[in-house]
Amino acid sequence: METIMSEKKIELNRRRVLGGMATLGVAAAAAGAGTYAAFTDSESSENNQVSAGTLDLTFGGSDGPVEAVSISNAVPGDSDTGTLTLSNDGSVNGTLDIGVAGVTSSGGANPDPEDQTASEDTGAALEEAVDLTITLQPGSGSTTVYDGTVANLSTGSLQSGIPLDSSTSKDIEIQYTVNPKSGQADNDIQGDTLTVNFDFTLTQA
Repeated sequence: METIMSEKKIELNRRRVLGGMATLGVAAAAAGAGTYAAFTDSESSENNQVSAGTLDLTFGGSDGPVEAVSISNAVPGDSDTGTLTLSNDGSVNGTLDIGVAGVTSSGGANPDPEDQTASEDTGAALEEAVDLTITLQPGSGSTTVYDGTVANLSTGSLQSGIPLDSSTSKDIEIQYTVNPKSGQADNDIQGDTLTVNFDFTLTQA
């Protein structure tokens, strides 16, 4: 009898143990249920760039200072006209400013020194004798930027805010005329020299 009871106890104990193991196994399975791997998908954004535009003011495609008008051995009544083509070869629209960088003159040797005046000593006589006309887009729809003597020309801006979009051009016509005078006054300009420098600036619109 004791042997049978002992076997039953052992069997019962095994069942409890197995039952306990089964319980642990279920708990473990339940605990693992929250850690399975989920589906994922991703895309990427690459080569994000910012490219700066350009402003490139040229004289008809060429960089550097250019000479619009050159008069040699000028005498009263002489005139000369030059045209500059200003181009915006950049990718950004701009506005053009036209200005005077400076005026330089010097007096020459008058063959009749007894007629020499104080203004001739400095070259100012030639500044007073030369008329300057600057025209934007000469022809139909033209705009006069300046019309007067060089003596009355001031350094600084002549006209600003002129639209010059990308890949477009505008012509600037510059005309010099040596005004004839009556009598002895013409001799005041003999041997004088005169130089006028212009600045053209393109600014982002």
